[in-house]
Amino acid sequence: MKLERLSSNTVKFSISIAELETKGILEDDQWKDSLVWHEFFEELMDEMYNEYGIDLESTVTVEINSVNSREMVLILTLSEEGFFEDDPFKAIEIVDDGLLLLEFQLFDDVLAFTYRLLTGDFEEISLYSKDDKYFLEVKGGSERLSSLAGEYGEKASETIHTLKEYGTNIIDKTCKETLARYFHS
Repeated sequence: MKLERLSSNTVKFSISIAELETKGILEDDQWKDSLVWHEFFEELMDEMYNEYGIDLESTVTVEINSVNSREMVLILTLSEEGFFEDDPFKAIEIVDDGLLLLEFQLFDDVLAFTYRLLTGDFEEISLYSKDDKYFLEVKGGSERLSSLAGEYGEKASETIHTLKEYGTNIIDKTCKETLARYFHS
């Protein structure tokens, strides 16, 4: 097997027919066996890494350039985009939509915190419970509010989607007003 670097992201492999036969790739049924091809491809990637230090953290395009009686020529090109689009380990971009999710151990802490919010102008505040904890979903929340919440609770370890699915919605969207009416009079 011979390797030749064509560019910073392209490598040409020249593989003799004898090498392909020893790997069992040229046998009649092996063209259809994806496991054999997968192992062969892994070996090519290892060679590329060992020879040129090219790490595979991007999509790879494989071109069979020519097959003749002596060799098969493959050209592997790595995209310059970075990760696979459907890579499950790709970092997720966090979008700040003005939603703040806070977690409290005690209901009294929720009451004390919402009392401090009475003068604030927040769009909607909902109250959830899950696993003996209380959660406030504050729309229009800010980092200043997050630091204030640190006195009574903390940023939630749950997501809002988990709470909506598995938690209990105690007060929907009018938590500040409802708690003020019943507890802060």
